Amino acid sequence: MQLRTNTPSSSSTHYFIVLILFTGLFISSCGGSQEVNGPDDPDPNGEPDVFNVGGEVFSSPGTITMRLEWGDNYTNSKEIDITGDGGYSFAVEIEENEPYRIVGVSAPSGWLCRGKLPESTINALAEIETNIYCGSSVSEQGIRLATWNLEWYDSGNSEQKKEAVGSLIDSWNFDVIILAEILNAASVEDLINNYFDEPDLWDFRITESGCSLKKATVWRTDKVTFVSGYNLDASTSNGIIDEEGDVWRDCIGRRPYVATFTVNESDVQFTTASLHFKAGSDGSDCLVRQSQVNTFLEWVEWAGLDEENFAAIGDFNDEIPGSGICSTIDTLSGMEALYPGFVFATAQPSYDYSHMMGNGLVTFDTRNFQSSIDHIWMTGSLFGLLLPEADTYGNYANTVQANMVFSEWEEPDHNPPFVIIGK
Repeated sequence: MQLRTNTPSSSSTHYFIVLILFTGLFISSCGGSQEVNGPDDPDPNGEPDVFNVGGEVFSSPGTITMRLEWGDNYTNSKEIDITGDGGYSFAVEIEENEPYRIVGVSAPSGWLCRGKLPESTINALAEIETNIYCGSSVSEQGIRLATWNLEWYDSGNSEQKKEAVGSLIDSWNFDVIILAEILNAASVEDLINNYFDEPDLWDFRITESGCSLKKATVWRTDKVTFVSGYNLDASTSNGIIDEEGDVWRDCIGRRPYVATFTVNESDVQFTTASLHFKAGSDGSDCLVRQSQVNTFLEWVEWAGLDEENFAAIGDFNDEIPGSGICSTIDTLSGMEALYPGFVFATAQPSYDYSHMMGNGLVTFDTRNFQSSIDHIWMTGSLFGLLLPEADTYGNYANTVQANMVFSEWEEPDHNPPFVIIGK
């Protein structure tokens, strides 16, 4: 780890500190008495505590330039160059409770770096836990499959929020993404046409069911080719997914849309089903969700998709560990136990750290993110095609920490998981 900064020489400061310490020791040895403040005692002169900013750099691609900004409107700043992973420090003294942030200035081509802040204002943790994370968001050898619940999204949302949604999808280079809680097709068209960088390269299909909480399957036409698709209902599922019944009726059922794609410049073909199971943790909610899961599994087997490259992807409204969010019913047990040939890509079993990122957002390996209710559940054959690229852990899913961007609007508070399917 190398640090380069224009901080002035501190040799004179060191000499002055040593002189003060020696003088204090001399007075004490001569019988003089004085009260010395401990490190946690308040300053008797009323001066505020000051702290440095530092931490660890993870996944550095080489030499990066980072800028610390602090104070009202972040008007104060300092830049440093950092080479390699390991500890770093800005070597500053900033008063406690001052707002601060870390901004990436430059990095090798294709990479971006950003500070992950433990707090938004200066305190003692800022000295050791203001970590910097670097990563690439480009998948040259595959396509990115993701899901994101946008929470009551419609074209009437604020311009800033719509810009942020479009920017995240573009910057993470998602190629196929399942969006949940969409009001209508017009809202998707508005998002693509006005907030995506290359709107002419995108297409979508939206579910018939879901009322104001529909799901949209959205894809880049230069990365995948749409083969076929259909809404799940009694006529397309041999009566298994019945829109007239209490489990799958329009508003509460939010029935899936099934889409098949081929990866461009490849013979890989895969099928997705967009899911948004019943929410809630009381007994009746859990029973409905469990019934949705079990009948969905029945349809998967009837359709023969358990033998294909298939992924069910979306908001499952339940966690994987233990019995999930219901106290007496494990609503996802059918997916976890009855289909051992399937894999929850969002239940990564072996990693216990999280420090990758790309284009300004942290991604978490999903051992630390098993509280997620957004999942990617796939056949073993499709799982075998996933790539362990530079910004994923093994070939499991990573989850983008998007909610820190959208905290201003309080929604969406979901974080999109994604996987990379090899060509």
